[in-house]
Amino acid sequence: MVLNSLNTDFNAWTLYKIKKIWASSDDFIRAKQKLKMAEVMSTSEDLNSESDAQQGKLKRRMLAKKTQF
Repeated sequence: MVLNSLNTDFNAWTLYKIKKIWASSDDFIRAKQKLKMAEVMSTSEDLNSESDAQQGKLKRRMLAKKTQF
């Protein structure tokens, strides 16, 4: 395995808790598309200046439109 040949100390890595799983995919290209969508959705969720109704509308619009990456 490639990672074992790097002599990396995996015990020194910082562990983080998973907050939310946005999507999963077996296809690399589709996963990259989902990643871009998740980045947009997560930044819109972090904005506290918008009301919950506006955020819900934004999410529905983002999920409804067919975005070409």
